[in-house]
Amino acid sequence: GESISQSSNFFTGAPEVDEDTFAASIGLSPLTPFGMSAKASFDSKRTNSTSSYYSLNPRWEQTLGITLTMPLLKGGWYGSNYDAVILVARNNRDISVHAFAAVLTQVTLDVQKAFWELVYSIENKKVTEEALKVAERFRDETVEREKVGRSSKLDVIQAMSGVASQEEGVINAEKLVRNAEDRLKLLIDPALLSRRLEEEALLPVAELSPPEREFDAEAALTEGFAAALVMRPDCQQTLKKIRNQEILLHKAEQDVLPKFDLTGTAALLGLEDDFGNAMDKTLDSRYRSLSGGIVVEIPLGNLTARGDRNKARLDQRILLLERKKLEEQVLLEVREAVREVKAVEKRIAATRESEELAKAQFEAEEERQKQGVSTMYDVL
Repeated sequence: GESISQSSNFFTGAPEVDEDTFAASIGLSPLTPFGMSAKASFDSKRTNSTSSYYSLNPRWEQTLGITLTMPLLKGGWYGSNYDAVILVARNNRDISVHAFAAVLTQVTLDVQKAFWELVYSIENKKVTEEALKVAERFRDETVEREKVGRSSKLDVIQAMSGVASQEEGVINAEKLVRNAEDRLKLLIDPALLSRRLEEEALLPVAELSPPEREFDAEAALTEGFAAALVMRPDCQQTLKKIRNQEILLHKAEQDVLPKFDLTGTAALLGLEDDFGNAMDKTLDSRYRSLSGGIVVEIPLGNLTARGDRNKARLDQRILLLERKKLEEQVLLEVREAVREVKAVEKRIAATRESEELAKAQFEAEEERQKQGVSTMYDVL
């Protein structure tokens, strides 16, 4: 800036004084994780006067200094304002990553479910096609026996009805296969779906395999619950939210404290009749000054800070309760999953036994039907 002012006293030695001032400063806050801040400054002042008392005219005064401020109470040490902003931002980034992981996990589960539903529908179609072949074979045999008088017209009608029923089953099974393919295509790549109903079929290459070891329900419950708490994205999101709230609570508790800062300033000084010489003397570090001080601020009432602290405490309690509720829900889901696996294991064993018995019954009824003591209805 520039100013021309009238002399205010006799000792100025001139009716007016002309001053040019330039100042620049840059600050870093905080300089350390403990809340310390630094401010570097450069001031240059040019004074041109008609006074006869000035030995240097014009006179250049320059100051190059740095000021350090260390808060000891409010805003200081770990969890300062800057630390709180950075740590909360990092946790929010992790929360977003876990949210994205939750979406990916759900999509993966949907794809796996759609894949095995397709496998099931294909196997179900094979079963219905085999049943149709059996019905057609018995129909043909019944027709031949009816020609030689060994079967009645009613037996032929029942055999033809059985074929029609199995054809309906094949049609429904084919529809289920196509629907399962469409659901899987939509999850893998919607571009695989076209406007034509007759498309290239998906052929699964994976097959169901028996478990490598016997299922241990107690171990699965313990290990599954521990793994869920570590790997489930919603559990990790809750932990990060609790950590954020701990940081905000620590900052809120610090904001209630009075301000008590230590400050120190070191500066290099230069004085000459032009800018260059004054800068040389400043950098020569021959002339310098050191100063220090204490800044104390004690707010009256401090109701806002106290209210923020109380709110932060309540928010932390809410998050802890939500975490406990989530852990209980996770435990419930793990228990249900383990119980479902045990039930499926028992159903598989029962189905295998039922399959063997049904096969034996089918063979017996088939033999009886050949002997003319059983009908097509009994066989199918």
